[in-house]
Amino acid sequence: MRGKGNPCVLAVCGWKGSGKTALIEQLAAELTGRGLRVLAVKGAGRALELEPKGRDSVRMFRAGADVYAYDAGQRVLRRHGRGPFSEALASLAPDYDVVLVEGQKRGNLPKLWLLREGERDPPEGVAGVRACLAPGPGRLAAALRVVEAELQGH
Repeated sequence: MRGKGNPCVLAVCGWKGSGKTALIEQLAAELTGRGLRVLAVKGAGRALELEPKGRDSVRMFRAGADVYAYDAGQRVLRRHGRGPFSEALASLAPDYDVVLVEGQKRGNLPKLWLLREGERDPPEGVAGVRACLAPGPGRLAAALRVVEAELQGH
């Protein structure tokens, strides 16, 4: 089994509306329920709005600082985008057992490709696909089998 510092990293890919977010949510619930530490990485097509405008942490971030905000139940690190995505991922991943990245279909991460009705294969040029998962009730179980195999190092 993989140890700390060597997490299972999988990109969950598919076209818009294929169920990427829903599958990541289901996987996170199942895996954290098993005691695993899970990081979900979500890219946004627009600027992130983490807090209402004018809040102290927003003002600090806009001034150029990276901001670590916390309360009794959560911690949030908001960093400026320096360096490539792969470097940011490498700095975060070692603290987790499983890292689920939404998207990154053109990247070099191992992938779960979520098929839509009538679709049989991922688009040409998408490499590193560990499994193509059809929609339906068996999708979560199939995804869990891939995660378990990756955790075992297969």
